Amino acid sequence: MLTPTTAHIKVCDAIMGSGKTSAAIHYMVEHSDRRYMYVAPRLSEDDRIVRSCPTLQFNMPDNKDQDGATKLSRLKSLMHRGRNVAITHALFALCDDNVCDLMKEHGYTLIIDEVVNILSEAKITQKDVEAMITNGFASVDKDGYVTVAPDYVDGEHGNAFRAALNLARSHKLFLCGTKKYLTWVVSDRMLRAAEEVYVLTYMFEKSSMFCFLKKSGLEYSKIYVDSDGAGDFWFAEKLSFIPSYVGHLSELIKIVDIPRLNGIGNDSYALSKSWWEKQSKEYKRLAIYNRKTKTYRDTELSRNTPMGIMRRNIYSYFMYEHRDIPAEDKLCGGFKITEDCIKRKGFLDSFLVFNATAMNDYGNRHILAYPVNVFLPQELSAYNKAVNMTAKEDDFALTTMIQWIWRSAIRNGEPIELYLPSARMRRILTEWIAETEACYHTFYKTAEDRAQEVAA
Repeated sequence: MLTPTTAHIKVCDAIMGSGKTSAAIHYMVEHSDRRYMYVAPRLSEDDRIVRSCPTLQFNMPDNKDQDGATKLSRLKSLMHRGRNVAITHALFALCDDNVCDLMKEHGYTLIIDEVVNILSEAKITQKDVEAMITNGFASVDKDGYVTVAPDYVDGEHGNAFRAALNLARSHKLFLCGTKKYLTWVVSDRMLRAAEEVYVLTYMFEKSSMFCFLKKSGLEYSKIYVDSDGAGDFWFAEKLSFIPSYVGHLSELIKIVDIPRLNGIGNDSYALSKSWWEKQSKEYKRLAIYNRKTKTYRDTELSRNTPMGIMRRNIYSYFMYEHRDIPAEDKLCGGFKITEDCIKRKGFLDSFLVFNATAMNDYGNRHILAYPVNVFLPQELSAYNKAVNMTAKEDDFALTTMIQWIWRSAIRNGEPIELYLPSARMRRILTEWIAETEACYHTFYKTAEDRAQEVAA
């Protein structure tokens, strides 16, 4: 169990299936006298919190019938009354200083579930920010954050700078390098305003949130999950539990080893986002588009392009290697921009964007294809360069890939097969599996040795 001396920000860093969310639910029910804001990627996860904590009477201001502004207003109204709230990452990104003030006033505990990438390129024009700075409406402080002049009057220049001003006032907008403006989904003020902060994640030091805490000068402590083995989970200060399936990952994940299917991914940058963008343009120019199914049909010219070959490989894997497997048991990852190139008859509803996280809708899928080669987004590369951090392309690729894989049946401890045509991605995953299995066996061997010493 946790003691009151743990740090203000606590990172529960544990592999998928460890019971992080269940431990958070246990903690909230056990400390029902506190106020909570629970932040999850999707409404379905928030709904689980509402159902699992009936005595806390959680409210969900995220509503499909509301627009962003109404959702934010609803959130503020609920917080003003000190109600417990469960919101999505999307609504969390809209939170401003008013939310920070309400969080501090009512002593909220903030729980952020499944933070993967919280940094993005600001959706504002560089000219707007430069105009604000040139005219003295804003400035850039020593840490690179854009701050609004205290005497600036809202509406003085219409709505021209509204987006930039809102980000700056929430301490989310900063200058990366000399020209690029980036924004954090969460502000450091939000974390400082909360009574306590819990971050539920995996491989935290490989995430953009780790960079965010480092840039903001915020310290954190690691916590873990423990279990009684009968379905109950709780937070713990020491690592004392790893799910049993981790000990035989290499048996659960069968990586396809068929040269004719994998040959297209031998180049280090094959199947990257830029590869797909370039090849899809050529393919779409030569193929025939079906408006009804929103898919493409090959021609003699298109089928021999790199994209045509990749399409045939996926089709061969799903429809020939596994012809007796129903479409409902198949799952194909990919970049959203090329979804229409990947989808074909026989697995039209099997596409899931390559960086999907925290969803349980595909827990029945056992036959997987992940024909992508993941690299750091431009904004993360720019950030790493600006703060002199070494870009860790393989770490980002690994965390993105395993989060996607764990949307499938492996999350339930069931074996899966994975078509992973990129040689680089196969290497990254194979190395991680070996290292993770080794850590599991070392941990339990050490625990067994200690138990024997105590018994002796």
